[in-house]
Amino acid sequence: MHERFSDPNPAQINRVLIEDDFVAWGRARGLRGHNWFFDPVTMLHAAARQHPDTWPALSIDLRAIRRGRMERNTITTQNLLDRPERSRAMPHGVVEQIARHLQQIEAPFPLLFRTALTVGARAEDLHALTFDALRPDPHDDRFLLLHFWQNKVRRWNTKPLLKVDPLHRELIHGIEAQRQAVVERYGAPTKYLFPVFNGKMEGFCTPAWSAQRLRLMCAEHDIRGEDDQPHRFNWHSLRHYRGTQMAQQGQDILAIMLELGHVSPDMAMTYVNRRLDLRKKALLEKRGGQFFREQDRASAGSEPTADADGCTAWQGLKLMLQLQPAGVALPNRDQPFDRRLDEERVREHREAEQHAR
Repeated sequence: MHERFSDPNPAQINRVLIEDDFVAWGRARGLRGHNWFFDPVTMLHAAARQHPDTWPALSIDLRAIRRGRMERNTITTQNLLDRPERSRAMPHGVVEQIARHLQQIEAPFPLLFRTALTVGARAEDLHALTFDALRPDPHDDRFLLLHFWQNKVRRWNTKPLLKVDPLHRELIHGIEAQRQAVVERYGAPTKYLFPVFNGKMEGFCTPAWSAQRLRLMCAEHDIRGEDDQPHRFNWHSLRHYRGTQMAQQGQDILAIMLELGHVSPDMAMTYVNRRLDLRKKALLEKRGGQFFREQDRASAGSEPTADADGCTAWQGLKLMLQLQPAGVALPNRDQPFDRRLDEERVREHREAEQHAR
């Protein structure tokens, strides 16, 4: 006010002065945090209530502090190439180091870590698992069902655990061992799988408490991240790790959405990190089949040749259109061509047709 007006007074204060000029003034001086904006606005509101005849009652948009926070740089090709890809997923090397030292810490921290790594549940939902969360599948003896409440989206989630899968089998044995330990300690089943009692009132162990214990373990064993800095453990990075791991395994976005308990594919996409590495992996693991040739029908006067499984080159090329981007034209059938096809895709399509029949 003193920089703008020679004789400042409350009558000169208006909404534009606060939301635009005052915010720009603070940004120009590099002020950090929010208090430099919120505190004066709060005092103005209090002054307007105490002295309505002198101070104006203004409706200030507190979101004005967000304006100008991001620097507007000119987007160029070089900027895009130089910009590093940020990943919120826990590095794979850190996951392996933590897994090696898990047995050296007390229960239930190893089971919490393995459950988060296998299921990808939110931290609060993971710690609030009920004692009877693991149940038999009434329709298929090969599976057990992990049933838990998702507090953020306010709905139940059921995850199938395959008994013969090594990772799932280890998780099933861990949950059963935790149940037995709870019964031995408290004499009866409790409400939660990881109970904490305050007198007779039962609760569950908090994510902050378990995360602090795992951070201490990382410090004791000098576990470092990709930037060679001491790793600061947090549960949410394991959730990103699970989504990225599923993408690396070739699972589609719908499977990732269901696994992480999201309500839309767009939200699930934010949990797929290291996308550049995923694209490189897709190119490196792209397997080509043999060369399929169609004889020149004009000269040979016969139908196109088939491979050992009875699939003609023309049928294989039509199947390849499923992998091609939109707008790829189909060559003239009467013209010879020489294209590398994916035998595995052709075989899967043929098996699906036979199954449908």
